[in-house]
Amino acid sequence: MRAFIGVLVGLIYDGEGRAMVLTHTQKGNRRFHYYANRYETLGDNTASRVSARDIENIVVDQLSQTLASGSQMQSMLLHGSYTSEQLHNVISRCGKVATELGVAKYAWKQELLRNVMNRVDLHDDRVIIRIDNRGLLNVIKADISVQPSSTNLTIERQALRLRRGKALRLVIPATLSGDRVQMRDEKLIALIAESRAIMQQITANLGKSIPALAAERGRCRVRMMKVAKLACLDPDIVTAIVEGRQPLKLSPSKLLAADLPLAWADQRRVLGFG
Repeated sequence: MRAFIGVLVGLIYDGEGRAMVLTHTQKGNRRFHYYANRYETLGDNTASRVSARDIENIVVDQLSQTLASGSQMQSMLLHGSYTSEQLHNVISRCGKVATELGVAKYAWKQELLRNVMNRVDLHDDRVIIRIDNRGLLNVIKADISVQPSSTNLTIERQALRLRRGKALRLVIPATLSGDRVQMRDEKLIALIAESRAIMQQITANLGKSIPALAAERGRCRVRMMKVAKLACLDPDIVTAIVEGRQPLKLSPSKLLAADLPLAWADQRRVLGFG
């Protein structure tokens, strides 16, 4: 698979409608690619920059989800006349493309995006992906008599820019219901699981201290003690983390460093659960 990324070149714009270009920075032997507007290089405070990998993954993922949705594909055809067989073929072929997107090579993915997308607008709080209905029908080789809707399909998703350590990541959170946000952090979940495992070790070796257990297992005693205290977390906090409903700023390092009160209500307050 080609290592170079840049499938959105010529298609992506910032919230002010300014074209964004592909750029990069070099850190040692690693190269990090970004989409940025031209003000970025001038240091203008209105500059916008986003990880190329983040936004490309988001666009491909959202396009794949939309293509896999039969109801959204049908909406492309509402202003035309078509048979049930033609509709079935369109939905089936779009579903096949959705599956292939996940494993596609760079050249095929770039060609697909350039044929089916009008543009991507990256705002501060959302991403808007505009699809060319006719282009998509051409890509899936739909019957030429099938006429697309006169209004092109638009995918709009909330976007969040989260800082984790020194890295600024762009994410699309999934919604559960209402305004609740779901974003599972597997590292947070792993910490909870690790704390349960440590507590099992402690209860099975009641005559040994945590430093002694850490030494036996070749582990850092300081970290082991920090993780062990998470076994006393409020069950509601644990459930929220497992379901991905934790505060967006709660990272594994912040959870480990937190001075957790004994009272569960105070724990929720300290960790930002409201």
